[in-house]
Amino acid sequence: MKRWLIPNIFAIIILGVMFLIFHNRELPYEGGMVIEAFTLTGFFVIMGAMIIYIDKAGVFNIVIYGFKKVFRMIQRNPSEDFPATYFEFNEKRKAREKITLWPTFTVGAIYITLGFVIYFILN
Repeated sequence: MKRWLIPNIFAIIILGVMFLIFHNRELPYEGGMVIEAFTLTGFFVIMGAMIIYIDKAGVFNIVIYGFKKVFRMIQRNPSEDFPATYFEFNEKRKAREKITLWPTFTVGAIYITLGFVIYFILN
């Protein structure tokens, strides 16, 4: 249930912001505010899930390790649990719990589909 709840709360917040942005805008088709709010919300949710997927693949690991290494040099009392090498850091990140992203992709696809369905019904 938690897997479905978090993406939906995130999507509803984006949907509300889209309604606030587009409510006074004149669009060339019927129901434009609702259609754009649903489709853009879906695309934002899917893009967020894609960034998480890319992060879990380890693309950003070298950048994260570099920034943490630099900030550790600046700190007065750095913690001792930081890995000494990039290889150890990478293995530690790979050992983390994997996040299931299919519910987030599904929620985004549902919002996009609803936007297109509303568009085809109204036009």
